Amino acid sequence: MAGNEKLTSAEAYLNRGNAYYSKSDIDGAIEDYTEAIRLNPKYADAYFNRGNVYKSENNFEKAIADYSEAIRLDPKFADAYCNRGTIYGMKGDFDKASADFKAILQLSPNNDNAAAITNAKKNLELIRQKRGW
Repeated sequence: MAGNEKLTSAEAYLNRGNAYYSKSDIDGAIEDYTEAIRLNPKYADAYFNRGNVYKSENNFEKAIADYSEAIRLDPKFADAYCNRGTIYGMKGDFDKASADFKAILQLSPNNDNAAAITNAKKNLELIRQKRGW
């Protein structure tokens, strides 16, 4: 990790992890997100962000585990459902992918999260085409 300063809050580690990730410092990002989780085990955003790093590195099992924990902590976390559903779809597990994308549509009936809803609808259509529904 590049920084030597000792941070004291989970949010500070999350923010520095974001900075590391934006500079492609994968190890630094994972280390800081993990420390944010250690400091606040209920920090859904830290699990989500670490899942994004794992996803970018094609470490899909760890990404799914982190997205699942983010969802457990915050059952309305539409972006976590979207990313987990995308990975399930990439792995060919269309039932789980479909369930995640349907969950987004149920969570956001008033279009609260337009990007997640758009992605969910697009991905559900792709799943329907692949499955011949």
